[in-house]
Amino acid sequence: MGENPNLVTIDPNGDMLIKLKYRSTAQSKWKNESESVEDWIAQAEAAKAVIENETARPEQKPAEVHYLVSSRQLRIVSPYFEKMFKRNYDETVPNSEDGLYHVRAQQWNPHALAIMLNIAHLQFAAIPKELSVRLFVALFLVADYYQMEDALRLFTKEWQEQLQEQPMPTLYSEESMLWMFLGVKLKEGEIFESMASLAMREACHPIQFLDLPFPRGEKGVGQLDSMRCKAIQALLAGTHKLNQDLYEGNAGCNDACSAMMLGFLQRSLWDTKLLSHIEKHDQHPFEGLSFDVIYRGINNVVYDQSYGIIIQAGCCQIRDLLYPICEKAEAHFELDFSSF
Repeated sequence: MGENPNLVTIDPNGDMLIKLKYRSTAQSKWKNESESVEDWIAQAEAAKAVIENETARPEQKPAEVHYLVSSRQLRIVSPYFEKMFKRNYDETVPNSEDGLYHVRAQQWNPHALAIMLNIAHLQFAAIPKELSVRLFVALFLVADYYQMEDALRLFTKEWQEQLQEQPMPTLYSEESMLWMFLGVKLKEGEIFESMASLAMREACHPIQFLDLPFPRGEKGVGQLDSMRCKAIQALLAGTHKLNQDLYEGNAGCNDACSAMMLGFLQRSLWDTKLLSHIEKHDQHPFEGLSFDVIYRGINNVVYDQSYGIIIQAGCCQIRDLLYPICEKAEAHFELDFSSF
């Protein structure tokens, strides 16, 4: 026989058991950005094999926690539970053994679910004063599913102030996407825009939203991938056109000037392995390419010409031709937080 589930009493006089099953070692949904699409597929297949292997072994069952709660209180706070009772689901029939309503739940963070249920029951002493970023996100996921965000927002002010005191991530990562999600939920435009900028500039593949319930579609986070692609294409296409113009003598003050700048441009693009990408500048979604890598490669051309040799007085500077391309590309990153 298995161990008895842990019982968390939210309301000692409760008439409902929420029975949560979850895996304590849930696998991260984040994929290493430095890996190729083929590596991602291999990772997914390996993860699937691990899950199937674990499922085949009966001794590795999910952990289980039961929460004793008041159905009346949850119906007041949550439209989800109110609809459940109005539609006479199986969960609304008292269990024959203990007389309680039994409601199943899966895969929630058990601490986040306990906090949300304590908020719903106004159990102030049981609500923590501090939250980690990960637990804060997990709490919003529970509130989103059970339609209890209005109740949650009554208690987020102190946690939000603590978040503002923490240093934000400086690299695109799983952590930065969690921050971005909180930026949306807490209506913190500065947090959201900073994290969205990291994602658009540093992502080497379509942006990883971790299956979080961001606003979707063209007016939601879906536009971030579109903006990333447009910015990358603008950099590549602009540089490609400049390369052609220099080759044809349509840029630069004379043939010698054009030839010199063309040499700097192609050598730098070759050194940074960007030359082939410049030639294929319309291959969405630009797998394996990040905006910042291209941007740094193009700026390296400016460095080469400025410091590599002595330039004839009055000769054109390639930076004057590249900077407008970079500025035009970066304009695609302008965000309107109100659309989220």
